[in-house]
Amino acid sequence: MIFFDIGNTLEDENLAVEWRVESAIPILHDLGVMISTKEFFGELQFSSHQRASSVFEATIRRLTPNGKSYDLLMKECAWRKDLLLLREEAKETVKSLARNYSLGIIANQSAGAQVRFKKYGILDHFSTVISSFDVGVSKPNPKIFEIALKESGAKATDCFMIGDRLDNDIGPSKKLGFKTVRVLGCFNDAQSPENDFEVPDYTISDLRELENIISQPVAAGNSKPLRGSSYLS
Repeated sequence: MIFFDIGNTLEDENLAVEWRVESAIPILHDLGVMISTKEFFGELQFSSHQRASSVFEATIRRLTPNGKSYDLLMKECAWRKDLLLLREEAKETVKSLARNYSLGIIANQSAGAQVRFKKYGILDHFSTVISSFDVGVSKPNPKIFEIALKESGAKATDCFMIGDRLDNDIGPSKKLGFKTVRVLGCFNDAQSPENDFEVPDYTISDLRELENIISQPVAAGNSKPLRGSSYLS
């Protein structure tokens, strides 16, 4: 079974992040915090590298002089779900993979993710959808992965986890036995492995690369065939 993260994996969050950054900069300037767009993105990378659970919030908290300023920035630069986009190659890849494999989602998401995926026209391709909003547990807590395994009936060693964060997606799933694929393309690229579990089995920048990875006779050093067997449900 193939499990996907959502943010910066199936969905492209770059437009929403860019809007937040460009909205925050003039407010920060008014507060006496002189920072450029390039410098702000550098701060986001730093927050991601430091394993902040919410990268933007951690960055704003570090840049603002006090709690009142932080509250102002978070209000004026609230997350805009209307700017989220399905990754360009995601629909094609999901439809193709769903012909041969069971697909699932394990993601830290607020309400509304399934509505967006229905609008994208791909929700029906996922047999198991586990959102932190629905189950009350967030990555990197291993319980959210265990819930997904229980609901899907799959074994961890028969599963792939596809995601962008080493701390939330790669490390905790690999500890349970998942094969892992890291997706590049956002500020979370700044993360580097802190232990062997956070070293992904594969690293890609385009979801279409998954076809070749998963159809290989051998994956991540395992001798069992993937296609045409019980190795990947």
